Amino acid sequence: RDERKGLRDILSIIPIITGKKPNVDFVLIGVDANLLSVVSYKFVSESMKWSLLCSSGLFVLPTYHEAFPLSIAEALSCGLPVITYDLPELKPIYGDCKSVLFVKKGDISALADAIIKLLEIDDEGYVKLREDAIKCSNRFDWVGVTERELEIYREVLTHG
Repeated sequence: RDERKGLRDILSIIPIITGKKPNVDFVLIGVDANLLSVVSYKFVSESMKWSLLCSSGLFVLPTYHEAFPLSIAEALSCGLPVITYDLPELKPIYGDCKSVLFVKKGDISALADAIIKLLEIDDEGYVKLREDAIKCSNRFDWVGVTERELEIYREVLTHG
């Protein structure tokens, strides 16, 4: 599970990021990691999850396979820019969100560069990304999500 979610990739980029941005803290949810600059939580309550998300500056999900990562929609609803791998299954869902940045799957260097780029963005650019994130998240209600999922499944079944 951790490999599919890109945990190794996250752990690989932490020294790169902290080497260039020493004041950055990483919060990992769903894992135990005893590292400098990392606060990790194996299990969190819903309210703690939302508190951690909404107090963050950006959200990184280097997942190798997802059908519909709800965590991206949750991060967007907190106004967080998101960095994730360029998976074909994510493009129809998040491809038009300017606040979702895609990098090549498994490209640790590109992942680190995207994070650093977001950390260095000016205030005006960051505010625009936050506004876009919230705008994108507004389309994810349960009915809308279900309809979108069915649409994707139909397309896959029809076109293989």
